This record gives sequence, structure tokens and C-alpha cells, in this order.
Amino acid sequence: MLQYGFQEKPEALRIEEVLAAKHGDVPPLVAIGAHQKVRPAIDRLQEHGISQAPVVRDESETLDVTSIVGSITERGLLDRIFRDPDALQADVAEVMGPPLPMVEVDDPVEVAVERFQHAPAALVAKGGAVVGVLTRSDLLDHLAHGHRTS
Repeated sequence: MLQYGFQEKPEALRIEEVLAAKHGDVPPLVAIGAHQKVRPAIDRLQEHGISQAPVVRDESETLDVTSIVGSITERGLLDRIFRDPDALQADVAEVMGPPLPMVEVDDPVEVAVERFQHAPAALVAKGGAVVGVLTRSDLLDHLAHGHRTS
């Protein structure tokens, strides 16, 4: 019916809507300092029940897009520490991966889905500031539990 003009095309779901509907006690953004040691960084991931986090030059910096220097993921940390247990005493900067991809709050979720082809999460920016992290799990939960009317 949509193709014949009898129905209006539903408005595209925006990343901002998914972020606003996230559940749980996790802060909108948990960042790890590049000079923090790996073991406490792992503790911080586990404390918040998250599997990845952006890495910033200095934790005291404001979180603008230029402060992000990398990322850590449970998967990457497990691989590295399994091969080299001494990495637990290393600085996060020595074991981090590339930064998570970036999306804007007003982007349609299709942009995030595209980024998820190569990363488990995306940083969400608004006006040059990083305001949150959107994960595959967040988006899947939002789509599966009908937070959106179509």
C-alpha cells in the first residue's frame, strides 16, 4: 500500500531515540584513560557490565571527538592477555584497538547498522562531543521490544 501512496512512509528511527530508550544503570559513556593499567580497566568494564569502551588521552579531558584515541573490547583484551599474561600490567595504550566508529545523534539507525558490520559498537556524537555509546545489543533490544511504533 505504501508504494501506491495509500500509506505514509514511517519516519526513520534515529539513533537519539534508541539512546533515550536504553535501560539499566550504565552511565551514558564509560571511557578508559590511555595511561590506566589494563587490570583496573578490565575491572571498570566488569563493574558496569559492558564489553567495550572508548579510550581517551586523559580521563580528565572533556569527551569531545578529538579526545578519543582508541578502544578496548573484551574480545581484544582476552586475546591479548591469553597470549601475554604480563599485558595486565601494561598501559591501556599498549593493548588498545582502533577507535570505535562515530555516528551522530540525528543519524538514522541504518548508519549505525552499517558501522556494526566492522565494530561491536559506535560512539554517538552531538555537536563535537561524545554523548554515548550505542551497541548492537542496544539496537537489537530496541527493535525487539517494540519501543517504536510503526
